[in-house]
This record gives sequence, C-alpha cells and structure tokens, in this order.
Amino acid sequence: MEGLGGLRVLDSRIGGCECTSTGNLQGLAGMGDLVQCANAESRTLKNFRLIGTVDVEPLLHAVTEHSELWDSNRVRTWHRASPHYGKPDIVLRFQDWHPGEDYFDRVLTTLGCIEYPAYAAIPEARAVIETIAAMVGAVETGRLYISRTPPGAHTPDHVDRIIPAEKRFPNRPIVCEYYDRYHVSLQSASGLLFHSGKESIFPAVGEVWWHNNLSKHSVENGSSVEWIQMALDFRIDRATDC
Repeated sequence: MEGLGGLRVLDSRIGGCECTSTGNLQGLAGMGDLVQCANAESRTLKNFRLIGTVDVEPLLHAVTEHSELWDSNRVRTWHRASPHYGKPDIVLRFQDWHPGEDYFDRVLTTLGCIEYPAYAAIPEARAVIETIAAMVGAVETGRLYISRTPPGAHTPDHVDRIIPAEKRFPNRPIVCEYYDRYHVSLQSASGLLFHSGKESIFPAVGEVWWHNNLSKHSVENGSSVEWIQMALDFRIDRATDC
C-alpha cells in the first residue's frame, strides 16, 4: 500500500489491534503481565488502538543526523509543572509561543499550530506524517513532535488536560479533546512499556497507535536503548474514522 509522499505503508490493520508477545517482558518486576493484547480472540483495549505500521527507518536516520535539533525549541518542555520538563524533544509543529508570553493563553488553550524550523530541516518527517494522516482520515493537523526516553527513565502518571488553563478560559475548546493523539516508534526495544489506565502496550518500531490521552498515562523504559517516538495530533473526520 502506498502512502502520501511515496512512503510505503508496510501493514494496515485498521479496525483491529495486535499486541506484541509479552513473553520477552517477563521478569521486569512483573510488568510483563500487564501488557494486554486486543485482537480477534481477546477484549478490545479502550485506551490504545493499533492503526497499522509505516516505514520509519529514513526518519530515524534523519533524526540521528540532526542531533542539533534536539531541544532547539523548548515550548513543550520548559514549564516546571510539566511531566515532560527538561526532557529532550524536537518540536516540528506546535502552538506559536515565545518566552514571556502567557503560556495558558498561547499554548494550553489554543488550537492553532505553526510549523517550527525543525519541520523543514527533516523532510523525512513530512512523508511519515502525511501517510499517517491519510491512514486515519485527518482533516486538520495539530502538534507534532519527536521525543526520546533514555534507558531506565520514565515519564510519571499524568493526563493531558490542563484544568487550571481550562478554568481561566472556560469558553475555549479543550485541545486534547479536539485532536486525537497518535504515536509511532522510531526506535524501541523489549522492556519499554507505555501505560494508560489499566492497560499497557509495547509500541514496536513503525507501529502507529491511537492513544486516549484523556486517560492517566505514563512510560517506563526498561529497555537498553532510547525510546524515540513521534507524537501526532490530528482532527479526525468521523465519517471515515476507524
């Protein structure tokens, strides 16, 4: 199957979900048995859905070649109250914000996003983004960023709704309700766990996962390599939503 930008979609399992085997996760303080499969023979996950897979090797190579882009803009990670504070990322597309501006106003309660310089510097990202957008029936693009979680590191439990910001601007749309969140791993290995509610998955390289980021979620990287992933926010045409 050909995606936009000439990128080949390696697999498409829209409407289903196939989790990787949990056998190689056993011994991680018992976390392996938390990974729950959802396919024809087991119950459907509520907070995750596997959409398909894409070829991310060119993008991973490009990210490796452009190490200068990590933390070139900290619009997502500068706030000390953020669970992502101080963690490395590459911002491709995000709300338009500059230090000194009202973060609640300009970022947390604003839907519109702009492309940051890193987007133009990594054309390989656009091919992956356009392919996934076509897979899920996206009609509008929000935030796009690449993040990494070192071996042994974790992201603590959190939800993406920012209640204090919503209280300040009660008549504005809620950003994480307006957009759907997707993730695709560029690099991962056995021992990585992505938790959401009572569910956990191992997001293998190239797998495109929808995630309910309104639920409490966290990440534990018990593997020996960095987890490098791209997060994508899309407004979905519900007439074609899988």
